[in-house]
Amino acid sequence: MRFVFKVCILLTVVLAGTSATAQRALKPSPLYQNGWFQGPPEAYLRLGVGAGSFGISDGKWAPPGAPPNGSDPIVFFDLSEPDNAVGTIAIGRKVRQNMRGEIALTHFGREDISGPWSYTVPSSLGPHASVSTTFQSTALMANVFYDLPKMGRGDFRVQPYIMGGLGVAWNKMGDWTRINTDKPQPTRTFEGDTNSDFAFALGVGAGWTVGKSKAGPITLDVMYQFFDLGSAKGSSTVLSGGQGDAPVDPLSFDVTSHVISFGVRIPLNLR
Repeated sequence: MRFVFKVCILLTVVLAGTSATAQRALKPSPLYQNGWFQGPPEAYLRLGVGAGSFGISDGKWAPPGAPPNGSDPIVFFDLSEPDNAVGTIAIGRKVRQNMRGEIALTHFGREDISGPWSYTVPSSLGPHASVSTTFQSTALMANVFYDLPKMGRGDFRVQPYIMGGLGVAWNKMGDWTRINTDKPQPTRTFEGDTNSDFAFALGVGAGWTVGKSKAGPITLDVMYQFFDLGSAKGSSTVLSGGQGDAPVDPLSFDVTSHVISFGVRIPLNLR
Protein backbone atom coordinates (compact mmCIF):
# COMPACT_ATOMS: atom_id res chain seq x y z
CA MET A 1 0.00 0.00 0.00
CA ARG A 2 2.93 2.38 0.54
CA PHE A 3 3.68 2.20 -3.17
CA VAL A 4 0.06 3.05 -3.99
CA PHE A 5 0.07 6.09 -1.70
CA LYS A 6 3.34 7.33 -3.26
CA VAL A 7 1.79 7.07 -6.73
CA CYS A 8 -1.29 8.95 -5.49
CA ILE A 9 0.83 11.84 -4.20
CA LEU A 10 2.90 11.98 -7.40
CA LEU A 11 -0.13 11.93 -9.70
CA THR A 12 -1.93 14.59 -7.68
CA VAL A 13 1.07 16.94 -7.90
CA VAL A 14 1.49 16.34 -11.64
CA LEU A 15 -2.22 16.78 -12.33
CA ALA A 16 -2.51 19.98 -10.32
CA GLY A 17 0.51 21.49 -12.07
CA THR A 18 -0.62 20.48 -15.53
CA SER A 19 -4.18 21.67 -15.10
CA ALA A 20 -3.17 24.98 -13.54
CA THR A 21 -0.99 25.72 -16.58
CA ALA A 22 -3.55 24.57 -19.11
CA GLN A 23 -6.42 26.47 -17.54
CA ARG A 24 -4.74 29.83 -18.17
CA ALA A 25 -5.86 29.61 -21.80
CA LEU A 26 -8.15 26.80 -22.89
CA LYS A 27 -7.54 26.16 -26.58
CA PRO A 28 -9.41 24.00 -29.04
CA SER A 29 -7.88 20.58 -29.57
CA PRO A 30 -6.34 20.25 -33.09
CA LEU A 31 -7.73 16.70 -33.24
CA TYR A 32 -11.25 18.05 -33.76
CA GLN A 33 -10.68 21.18 -35.84
CA ASN A 34 -11.41 19.35 -39.09
CA GLY A 35 -14.28 17.28 -37.74
CA TRP A 36 -12.54 13.89 -37.91
CA PHE A 37 -15.24 12.35 -35.71
CA GLN A 38 -18.98 12.67 -36.24
CA GLY A 39 -21.43 11.09 -33.76
CA PRO A 40 -23.44 11.30 -30.51
CA PRO A 41 -22.72 14.45 -28.52
CA GLU A 42 -20.98 14.30 -25.16
CA ALA A 43 -19.41 10.90 -25.80
CA TYR A 44 -15.83 10.31 -24.70
CA LEU A 45 -12.89 7.90 -24.66
CA ARG A 46 -11.27 7.42 -21.25
CA LEU A 47 -7.73 6.11 -20.85
CA GLY A 48 -6.28 5.47 -17.40
CA VAL A 49 -3.16 4.04 -15.78
CA GLY A 50 -2.48 3.54 -12.12
CA ALA A 51 -1.32 1.40 -9.26
CA GLY A 52 -3.32 -1.11 -7.28
CA SER A 53 -2.91 -3.26 -4.22
CA PHE A 54 -4.44 -6.73 -4.28
CA GLY A 55 -6.36 -7.91 -1.23
CA ILE A 56 -6.11 -11.72 -1.04
CA SER A 57 -8.38 -13.48 1.46
CA ASP A 58 -9.84 -16.90 2.24
CA GLY A 59 -6.93 -18.71 0.55
CA LYS A 60 -7.37 -22.46 1.06
CA TRP A 61 -7.15 -25.96 -0.37
CA ALA A 62 -8.53 -29.39 0.51
CA PRO A 63 -5.65 -31.90 0.21
CA PRO A 64 -6.09 -35.40 -1.27
CA GLY A 65 -6.85 -36.85 2.18
CA ALA A 66 -9.65 -34.37 3.00
CA PRO A 67 -13.30 -35.51 3.12
CA PRO A 68 -14.78 -37.43 1.44
CA ASN A 69 -11.47 -39.24 0.79
CA GLY A 70 -10.25 -39.12 4.40
CA SER A 71 -10.05 -37.05 7.55
CA ASP A 72 -7.30 -34.53 6.68
CA PRO A 73 -8.29 -30.90 7.42
CA ILE A 74 -8.87 -28.07 4.96
CA VAL A 75 -5.79 -25.82 5.06
CA PHE A 76 -6.06 -22.01 5.01
CA PHE A 77 -3.16 -19.74 4.01
CA ASP A 78 -1.85 -16.29 4.91
CA LEU A 79 -1.20 -15.10 1.36
CA SER A 80 0.76 -12.04 0.23
CA GLU A 81 -1.02 -8.93 -1.06
CA PRO A 82 1.26 -7.36 -3.71
CA ASP A 83 1.01 -4.01 -5.47
CA ASN A 84 0.34 -4.16 -9.19
CA ALA A 85 -0.03 -2.02 -12.31
CA VAL A 86 -3.54 -1.29 -13.63
CA GLY A 87 -4.70 -0.01 -17.01
CA THR A 88 -8.19 0.99 -18.24
CA ILE A 89 -9.82 1.84 -21.55
CA ALA A 90 -13.46 2.97 -21.56
CA ILE A 91 -16.13 4.45 -23.82
CA GLY A 92 -18.78 6.62 -22.18
CA ARG A 93 -21.19 9.48 -22.59
CA LYS A 94 -23.43 11.81 -20.64
CA VAL A 95 -26.84 10.18 -20.23
CA ARG A 96 -28.63 12.87 -18.21
CA GLN A 97 -27.87 15.93 -16.12
CA ASN A 98 -24.83 15.26 -13.88
CA MET A 99 -24.77 11.58 -14.84
CA ARG A 100 -22.46 9.61 -17.15
CA GLY A 101 -22.43 5.97 -18.19
CA GLU A 102 -19.57 3.96 -19.66
CA ILE A 103 -18.29 0.51 -20.56
CA ALA A 104 -14.77 -0.03 -19.19
CA LEU A 105 -12.15 -2.74 -19.63
CA THR A 106 -9.59 -2.82 -16.79
CA HIS A 107 -6.53 -5.07 -16.64
CA PHE A 108 -4.71 -5.89 -13.40
CA GLY A 109 -1.11 -6.91 -14.03
CA ARG A 110 0.30 -10.31 -13.07
CA GLU A 111 1.92 -10.61 -9.64
CA ASP A 112 3.37 -13.38 -7.45
CA ILE A 113 1.16 -14.68 -4.63
CA SER A 114 2.56 -16.90 -1.87
CA GLY A 115 2.26 -17.66 1.81
CA PRO A 116 2.43 -20.21 4.63
CA TRP A 117 -0.46 -22.08 6.18
CA SER A 118 -2.37 -20.11 8.80
CA TYR A 119 -4.93 -22.49 10.32
CA THR A 120 -6.96 -25.58 9.49
CA VAL A 121 -10.58 -26.69 9.72
CA PRO A 122 -10.91 -28.79 11.81
CA SER A 123 -8.02 -27.54 13.92
CA SER A 124 -4.74 -29.44 13.51
CA LEU A 125 -1.24 -28.78 14.85
CA GLY A 126 0.55 -29.35 11.56
CA PRO A 127 2.98 -28.56 10.09
CA HIS A 128 1.07 -28.08 6.88
CA ALA A 129 1.82 -26.88 3.37
CA SER A 130 2.73 -23.45 2.05
CA VAL A 131 1.76 -22.40 -1.48
CA SER A 132 2.90 -20.10 -4.29
CA THR A 133 1.38 -19.03 -7.60
CA THR A 134 0.77 -15.98 -9.84
CA PHE A 135 -2.41 -14.01 -10.42
CA GLN A 136 -3.81 -11.52 -12.92
CA SER A 137 -7.29 -10.32 -13.79
CA THR A 138 -9.26 -8.48 -16.47
CA ALA A 139 -12.63 -6.90 -15.63
CA LEU A 140 -15.35 -5.69 -18.01
CA MET A 141 -17.55 -3.21 -16.16
CA ALA A 142 -20.67 -1.12 -16.80
CA ASN A 143 -20.05 2.06 -14.78
CA VAL A 144 -22.27 4.94 -13.72
CA PHE A 145 -20.77 8.29 -12.63
CA TYR A 146 -22.57 11.08 -10.78
CA ASP A 147 -20.90 14.47 -11.17
CA LEU A 148 -21.13 16.61 -8.04
CA PRO A 149 -21.30 20.43 -8.22
CA LYS A 150 -18.11 22.03 -9.45
CA MET A 151 -15.73 23.65 -6.99
CA GLY A 152 -13.33 26.55 -7.48
CA ARG A 153 -13.47 29.78 -9.45
CA GLY A 154 -12.61 30.99 -12.89
CA ASP A 155 -10.87 28.60 -15.22
CA PHE A 156 -9.57 26.37 -12.43
CA ARG A 157 -12.72 24.41 -11.62
CA VAL A 158 -12.71 20.92 -10.17
CA GLN A 159 -15.49 18.45 -10.98
CA PRO A 160 -15.71 15.83 -8.19
CA TYR A 161 -17.72 12.67 -8.80
CA ILE A 162 -18.70 9.33 -7.33
CA MET A 163 -19.07 6.10 -9.30
CA GLY A 164 -20.26 2.52 -9.13
CA GLY A 165 -19.94 -0.37 -11.54
CA LEU A 166 -21.07 -3.95 -12.11
CA GLY A 167 -19.54 -6.53 -14.41
CA VAL A 168 -17.51 -9.67 -14.80
CA ALA A 169 -13.87 -10.46 -14.00
CA TRP A 170 -11.73 -13.10 -15.67
CA ASN A 171 -9.35 -14.25 -12.95
CA LYS A 172 -6.26 -16.17 -14.04
CA MET A 173 -4.26 -18.18 -11.51
CA GLY A 174 -0.93 -19.43 -12.83
CA ASP A 175 0.54 -22.86 -12.11
CA TRP A 176 0.55 -23.29 -8.34
CA THR A 177 2.91 -25.15 -6.05
CA ARG A 178 2.32 -26.92 -2.75
CA ILE A 179 5.41 -27.11 -0.52
CA ASN A 180 5.55 -29.37 2.55
CA THR A 181 8.95 -30.71 3.59
CA ASP A 182 7.32 -33.31 5.88
CA LYS A 183 5.75 -35.11 2.90
CA PRO A 184 7.39 -37.84 0.78
CA GLN A 185 6.97 -35.45 -2.17
CA PRO A 186 7.94 -32.08 -0.63
CA THR A 187 6.99 -30.08 -3.73
CA ARG A 188 4.07 -30.70 -6.06
CA THR A 189 3.07 -28.32 -8.84
CA PHE A 190 -0.42 -28.18 -10.34
CA GLU A 191 -1.79 -26.52 -13.44
CA GLY A 192 -3.34 -23.07 -13.21
CA ASP A 193 -6.77 -22.10 -14.44
CA THR A 194 -8.92 -19.11 -15.48
CA ASN A 195 -12.43 -18.57 -14.18
CA SER A 196 -15.01 -15.80 -14.50
CA ASP A 197 -16.85 -14.27 -11.57
CA PHE A 198 -19.18 -11.38 -10.73
CA ALA A 199 -17.32 -8.12 -10.06
CA PHE A 200 -18.26 -4.70 -8.76
CA ALA A 201 -16.50 -1.38 -8.20
CA LEU A 202 -17.04 1.75 -6.11
CA GLY A 203 -15.03 4.92 -6.40
CA VAL A 204 -14.55 8.66 -6.03
CA GLY A 205 -12.59 11.05 -8.17
CA ALA A 206 -12.18 14.51 -9.61
CA GLY A 207 -11.75 15.93 -13.09
CA TRP A 208 -10.03 19.08 -14.37
CA THR A 209 -10.91 20.56 -17.77
CA VAL A 210 -7.66 21.27 -19.63
CA GLY A 211 -8.87 21.86 -23.20
CA LYS A 212 -11.96 22.34 -25.31
CA SER A 213 -13.19 21.11 -28.68
CA LYS A 214 -16.40 21.26 -30.68
CA ALA A 215 -17.25 17.81 -29.26
CA GLY A 216 -16.72 18.82 -25.63
CA PRO A 217 -14.06 19.34 -22.96
CA ILE A 218 -10.81 17.40 -22.58
CA THR A 219 -10.59 16.33 -18.95
CA LEU A 220 -7.85 14.97 -16.71
CA ASP A 221 -8.94 12.57 -13.96
CA VAL A 222 -7.63 11.33 -10.63
CA MET A 223 -9.69 8.47 -9.25
CA TYR A 224 -9.72 5.98 -6.38
CA GLN A 225 -11.63 2.72 -6.91
CA PHE A 226 -12.32 -0.36 -4.84
CA PHE A 227 -12.80 -3.51 -6.92
CA ASP A 228 -14.22 -6.83 -5.75
CA LEU A 229 -13.07 -9.30 -8.41
CA GLY A 230 -14.63 -12.45 -6.99
CA SER A 231 -12.48 -15.57 -6.59
CA ALA A 232 -9.64 -17.35 -8.38
CA LYS A 233 -9.14 -21.11 -8.47
CA GLY A 234 -6.41 -23.37 -9.78
CA SER A 235 -6.62 -26.78 -11.40
CA SER A 236 -6.13 -30.23 -9.82
CA THR A 237 -4.01 -31.43 -12.76
CA VAL A 238 -0.52 -32.45 -11.56
CA LEU A 239 2.41 -31.03 -13.54
CA SER A 240 5.35 -32.22 -11.42
CA GLY A 241 6.14 -33.84 -8.08
CA GLY A 242 4.66 -37.27 -8.71
CA GLN A 243 1.33 -38.52 -9.98
CA GLY A 244 -0.32 -39.08 -6.60
CA ASP A 245 -3.88 -38.32 -5.69
CA ALA A 246 -5.32 -34.99 -6.82
CA PRO A 247 -6.53 -32.52 -4.19
CA VAL A 248 -10.20 -32.65 -3.26
CA ASP A 249 -10.27 -28.88 -3.91
CA PRO A 250 -7.33 -27.04 -5.50
CA LEU A 251 -5.95 -23.73 -4.24
CA SER A 252 -8.50 -20.90 -4.30
CA PHE A 253 -8.75 -17.38 -2.88
CA ASP A 254 -10.92 -14.25 -3.02
CA VAL A 255 -9.55 -11.08 -4.61
CA THR A 256 -10.14 -7.36 -4.11
CA SER A 257 -8.06 -4.40 -5.25
CA HIS A 258 -7.62 -0.78 -4.17
CA VAL A 259 -6.66 1.27 -7.24
CA ILE A 260 -5.48 4.86 -7.62
CA SER A 261 -5.34 5.96 -11.25
CA PHE A 262 -4.58 8.93 -13.46
CA GLY A 263 -6.43 9.32 -16.73
CA VAL A 264 -7.76 11.51 -19.51
CA ARG A 265 -11.22 11.81 -21.04
CA ILE A 266 -11.10 12.72 -24.73
CA PRO A 267 -14.40 13.82 -26.32
CA LEU A 268 -15.73 11.88 -29.29
CA ASN A 269 -18.30 13.00 -31.79
CA LEU A 270 -19.25 9.90 -33.73
CA ARG A 271 -22.41 11.42 -35.24
